[in-house]
Amino acid sequence: MKHTLLFFFSFCNSFGYAQNLVPNYSFEEYTDCPMGYPDLDGKCNHWTSFRGSPDYINNCSPVCGYNNQWSYQLPRIGQAYVTFYNYEKNFPNRTEQIGVELLSPLEVGVRYYVSFYVSLAYRLEAANIATNKIGAKFTTYQYNDPNLILQLPNNCQIYTNEIITDTLNWVKISGSFVADSAYRFLIIGGFFDGALIDKFQFPYSIIPIYSYYFLDDVCVSTDASLCEVTDEECDFKLPIAFSPNGDNVNDEYKWIQNCSDVDEFTMHIYNRWGQIVFSTNDYNISWDGNYNGKPQPTDVYAVYVSVFSNNKQINKSINITLLR
Repeated sequence: MKHTLLFFFSFCNSFGYAQNLVPNYSFEEYTDCPMGYPDLDGKCNHWTSFRGSPDYINNCSPVCGYNNQWSYQLPRIGQAYVTFYNYEKNFPNRTEQIGVELLSPLEVGVRYYVSFYVSLAYRLEAANIATNKIGAKFTTYQYNDPNLILQLPNNCQIYTNEIITDTLNWVKISGSFVADSAYRFLIIGGFFDGALIDKFQFPYSIIPIYSYYFLDDVCVSTDASLCEVTDEECDFKLPIAFSPNGDNVNDEYKWIQNCSDVDEFTMHIYNRWGQIVFSTNDYNISWDGNYNGKPQPTDVYAVYVSVFSNNKQINKSINITLLR
């Protein structure tokens, strides 16, 4: 019977059958119940630590179950999930990553859809910072960096610009990209330096220490519907103000977007006399409030953004306030 099923699987693939390329996508398959922190490697099938020491949560464990050392959370599906740091205040580059070898390498030139779900772990005295830049990165190689020695790449194929603050529900992070290499590994976690991450500290927190997230239900496929990705429409928002005063909160002006694929991008910012004080064609670059190395004054500025994505042109403009 086993050989028959394998033959059927191969038969379907030969006719373009789309599948989730992520083995053990909801972390249900395990060798042993986790009995401490961290306790992922060798316990959760297929998945391993790529950076730091992510934790494995499974309700089979009396120690590392739903009521765990970070918070209380039910899985999105099944009875298991994993956890990872995305930021720590005293060690800004302390991020963790968990990875898996895909069922088959990605094909160059093919568009792949990616989705996974996260929920913020919250504990008043420690895990009390929400962040963005949680992402998924594809590589052709496997690595292990338990001591956080390797330099963060500050990029990945899929990530969110939205600060995820939901501690009750599971929030979907999704997108798509065209593979430019025969990637074999999927890695999820933090890939950005702390200086590039936006943070929100919960009020009444005793001491802000770190940002910690739960992860569940991971999908990679050529079929958008299989991963429940509906990101073909590109949309974005332009904030109305920012404050480049060096407090690491809202110090740069950037667009907020959910575009899966940006082919062309332009941002121009003008002062009240019509002079361009900032211009870029790179959607990852933000304005720090300076012009020719000099801080610009508190005032109202005009922002124009043009995006070409998925064969569609979108133009938006807004007046913003620079506050110091």
